Amino acid sequence: MITIKEVKTRKDLNKFIEFPNTLYKDNPYYVPSLYKDEWNHLKKGKNPALKYCDLVMYLAYNESGEIVGRTAAILNHEYNKQKNVKQVRFNRIDFIDDIKVVKALLDSVENWAKENGMDEVIGPIGFTDLDKQGLLIEGFDEEDMFITLYHYPYYQKHIEALGYGKDVDWVEYEIDVSSIDDETIEKVHKLAEVVNKRYEYRLIKPSRLRLPKWGKKMFKIYNDAFEELYGFLAIPDDVMNFYISQVILIVRLEYIWFIVDKNDDVVGFALLMPSMSEVTRKHRGKLNIFNALSYLKAIQGKHETLDMYFVAINPEDQKKGIPAIFMADALKIVKKNKVKRALTGPELENNHEVMNLWGRYPHRQHRRRRCYTKRI
Repeated sequence: MITIKEVKTRKDLNKFIEFPNTLYKDNPYYVPSLYKDEWNHLKKGKNPALKYCDLVMYLAYNESGEIVGRTAAILNHEYNKQKNVKQVRFNRIDFIDDIKVVKALLDSVENWAKENGMDEVIGPIGFTDLDKQGLLIEGFDEEDMFITLYHYPYYQKHIEALGYGKDVDWVEYEIDVSSIDDETIEKVHKLAEVVNKRYEYRLIKPSRLRLPKWGKKMFKIYNDAFEELYGFLAIPDDVMNFYISQVILIVRLEYIWFIVDKNDDVVGFALLMPSMSEVTRKHRGKLNIFNALSYLKAIQGKHETLDMYFVAINPEDQKKGIPAIFMADALKIVKKNKVKRALTGPELENNHEVMNLWGRYPHRQHRRRRCYTKRI
């Protein structure tokens, strides 16, 4: 018999955060979330998204009192209001290979959704589009990214058996940076020169001291560029500041770019980061004064893998070749740093404009993830 318990105490929340680390302790591909980040996301008073979202978390126990599963459920009032839907989102779902466990967890989510007058459950998806989302359904033998979720293959089988169907898929690509030839690099540089001259764009790389100011400009573009994407809700100022505070101290400055027009308005930005997968797995998601230097070395030291966090362009400027400006500078830097590969992170499978960016470079689609839906 499976017993479901709602997370109410700090002790329960700690168990909730730690459960996937136990479930995946012997898996070589899984990358844990940073414990502090998870705590700040799930604790009221820490995450400003909880001002307009309701959150409930559940733990599943077996007859021996062992934790065998977890899930969170989110009711995003602001998104539902703007999109005229009645959805609850499930998120952070993990469980052993037993359909009875995931059924008990999702039954709890569905019952909570009905109690709140909702008629649909979707997921895995978070508070905002910046959170980790999507159930891994392809690429189980590929290393996870710091910004994505890893799942065992049986998750898909059990969730679909419970009546959940595909709502949307995201795909991920690996760019073989080491195989990009000099001719391709030269073509990108020439294109960047043409674009800069024609539209009077300028490339800006701010200092760390000025990053908060530029970060707010970044999110203005982010809100405009991603407005029509699946599950997207514009990021308000307090939530914006929450995410900026999480990355400002660790950003590697050579991997952040802003493009401004002749009026000094930001029209695009891109952010890449050296992979944190290995160091985060090594320390099981814990970051403290004893291992901080290890994280700093992973970010600021030598690296072979780059994670692509964001590329966003003002909608009015999206047909003007701005990606060439980013890529011209990025290719120069990755060659200098002897980077071997870059990982795109999740991209909607129908976002052809973004996927076409990788067409000129050696690449492969190596992972796919899915958001499910079920009417209740």
